[in-house]
Amino acid sequence: MIVKIQRNQDPFARIDRRLAQDTNLSFAARGLMTYLLSMADNWTIRLDVLRRENGIGRDALRTLFKELQAKGYAELYTEKGGSGQFKGTFWLVREVPISEPERKAA
Repeated sequence: MIVKIQRNQDPFARIDRRLAQDTNLSFAARGLMTYLLSMADNWTIRLDVLRRENGIGRDALRTLFKELQAKGYAELYTEKGGSGQFKGTFWLVREVPISEPERKAA
């Protein structure tokens, strides 16, 4: 599952230009982020649906998310239920990356 952070809602996809021009990311990773950030607030999707709708393989998508994670644009979280039971995992993606020191502190 993917959960997107809150963004302005209007019919246009407004994306921070620094993301689109971040040469530390592959062109494919920038494209994936542009797609994800163009969706509505609190939009969620399963990775298998994302793969199917966009014609990308499982390993390729995992590689892109790992790249985004390494650069601070995405974080993988484990969700637990009320009794501490494993409920699932989700990716949180953000338009502006968190810095490496912030990632290490988390």
